[in-house]
Amino acid sequence: MGNLSSLDIVLLAAAAYVIWRLIMRISANNRNMSDRTHDVTPENPDTAAQSSEDQRTRRAEAAWGYLRGGENVRAQPGLAQGTPPQPDLPGTFNEQEFLRGAKVMYGRIRQSLAMRNLDDLRQFVAPDLMAEFERQSAQSPDRTSLVVLLVEAKVVDLKRDGKKTEAQVAYHATISDDPKTNTSRQVDETWRFGRDETATDAKWLLESVG
Repeated sequence: MGNLSSLDIVLLAAAAYVIWRLIMRISANNRNMSDRTHDVTPENPDTAAQSSEDQRTRRAEAAWGYLRGGENVRAQPGLAQGTPPQPDLPGTFNEQEFLRGAKVMYGRIRQSLAMRNLDDLRQFVAPDLMAEFERQSAQSPDRTSLVVLLVEAKVVDLKRDGKKTEAQVAYHATISDDPKTNTSRQVDETWRFGRDETATDAKWLLESVG
């Protein structure tokens, strides 16, 4: 290579430093790309299943939107803005989504009855049945505690004539009247829901219990 002057040595050292920095930068970029790829890797099956179940629950509650006290479903977390899901529109009947909402409805009504929360009940109970609930509340105004631990539901009768849809739902529920203990009881009931198909904003209303 011959004799190198001090300037040559300095220039070679500078060139080597620049090359080293380029190698380090490329290596860092590759690591960042790998991290980003890892971030978008599909979640594990357990997490994905839970997420899917949460989405189905939110869709059911959206279809029975008044369960949230009249809150606009478009404002609910996790729902597509501007296009709220409506799996059971007036004129149609999606039994699976209907039953998801009916289960939520069961717990909500049961708890509101126990707490004598008439304002809450009026949102989703038909006028005739609401009058009966009001009479019962006036006769026995004491509030009680109630927790629905488990509820199963199935449609046992469905009537549709184009103007109104009626669905009878058989419930089998496990209920606790005292959340502080493990005491529970089994309840079997049949509730009838109705929906006016002539209204553009038709909602399911509870019409009878038995």
